[in-house]
Amino acid sequence: MSNNWRHDLSKSAADLERLVWPVIRPWLGGGELYPVEAVTTTEAAKDLDIFAGIDAWHVQRDRGRMRGIASRVQWTPAPFPPFKTFTIRTARRSHATELEKRLAQLNSDGGWLLPAITVQGYIRKADDGALLYCCCIETKSLFSVIEKCPEVLSDPIENNDGSSSFQYVQVWKLKQYGCNVKEYVFDDRSG
Repeated sequence: MSNNWRHDLSKSAADLERLVWPVIRPWLGGGELYPVEAVTTTEAAKDLDIFAGIDAWHVQRDRGRMRGIASRVQWTPAPFPPFKTFTIRTARRSHATELEKRLAQLNSDGGWLLPAITVQGYIRKADDGALLYCCCIETKSLFSVIEKCPEVLSDPIENNDGSSSFQYVQVWKLKQYGCNVKEYVFDDRSG
């Protein structure tokens, strides 16, 4: 496992917990958030991320419930506004993509583990960056729309080193298909 994987996971997990969780916690009915890397061995955390897409656990002790959360936190340089999208890895040289794995899990009767909730956050690029936008959706809803209506996906965008590419789904398109997407938009007109 490369150090870049560890660093990116740690930064993303920290920003999820510090900035995104306080906003989405009420949407999800309260409870606690446990980043996978903080409560799981390194190898198991890597497997949960790579194979199941789970980055954190959402626990409601008072109700005796626990579920997985997939999160993607991206850092947006000023003055660019955040995108109101969910970003999904759709091509990769090394192994199956996020899209392939989630669709296989959803269409399997084998009970394979997948995140119940998918969260996207955009943060101003800075160590003390502000949360600009976040959204969350049930994972099944997100990938069901993508499977039935692949035209909701953007054209592929290749990452800098060419090892993978991403596509995104705009939130307004998901809402057109009846998906319940919760959104937060930072309002910086106060200053």
